[in-house]
Amino acid sequence: MVDHRSEVWGMLLLNQENRLLTGSADSELRAWDMSFLEEEKAEGEPKVKKEKILLDDNDDGEEDHEKGDEDERLEERILSCKKAGSILRETRDRVVSLTSDSKAQVLACHVSVKC
Repeated sequence: MVDHRSEVWGMLLLNQENRLLTGSADSELRAWDMSFLEEEKAEGEPKVKKEKILLDDNDDGEEDHEKGDEDERLEERILSCKKAGSILRETRDRVVSLTSDSKAQVLACHVSVKC
């Protein structure tokens, strides 16, 4: 999820946590469709595929080693996000918070005002 040009300052989950709305210091709020991928693990497979092995102080000063690949493969992810669209705002002030009513029909965006 790299679409904002600066830090994300506000986020809001909508539609039973299937849509994420994010805001930063530009004039766009971005909407993301989220879906949870099913985890298929063999019986007896550990829950965490990658784990750090911390070495004792008695080891010869070797650095920490990590099991598995550095890059996470798509098959290992549990969440998928796709950009659904954007909402234009009048201001480019930084988003402080986002909120919505219980039915997600009204959206409020609180921004910091520069004096």
